[in-house]
Amino acid sequence: MFSMFLLWAGWFLLTGFVAYLVYRGGDAPRHDADAQRREHATRAPRSDAIDARGWTLYVDASNVCRDDDSASLQDLYDTMRALRERFEHARIVMICDASLRHRFRGEERRVFDALLQRDDFINVRYADPELLGRAQQNPRSVVVSNDLFRDEELHTLCQGVAILGLHRSASGVSCHPNVTISTPGLLGQQNVQVVPLRSYVQRINRREERRSG
Repeated sequence: MFSMFLLWAGWFLLTGFVAYLVYRGGDAPRHDADAQRREHATRAPRSDAIDARGWTLYVDASNVCRDDDSASLQDLYDTMRALRERFEHARIVMICDASLRHRFRGEERRVFDALLQRDDFINVRYADPELLGRAQQNPRSVVVSNDLFRDEELHTLCQGVAILGLHRSASGVSCHPNVTISTPGLLGQQNVQVVPLRSYVQRINRREERRSG
């Protein structure tokens, strides 16, 4: 009787173990497929991505990562991520006021100081003239900032420069769909054109290709 009980118990354990292996074996490929789909989704090109080979984005770092009297590196990272997703192959140059580093606290200030040693981070006394001046000299460029650059001394530097704003929400940072371009108006006023971003990039590319051809 006892031996029958041992055989029954052994059979029960064996069938349970086999069922467990079958369950795990059938479940694993589903998890792997989910992981592959997620990986593919992260690598898939964005439908609104622009081929920006040869373009430079001059980013107003003091504007995009400053909040009142403090600053956040996370805002800077989120901005760079959004720009890389929208502008494929573009060069991104961060330009900031010399005072910006003092708005970071603790470890973030040390990290920011390390970033300033990179070639694509430029630290100047006043960022606005540097941003606009570089963009005026580079036809394939965009200034990234939410600043309106309304100071009178900047009016001349703003002429013909495409300025792209950013939208920040709980879900992250995204680029505005249009750029604004200032042109001279009557009595020293500024006329502002609003142009779809993709159309602007395509138009400038065609113009520069004709010039170089």
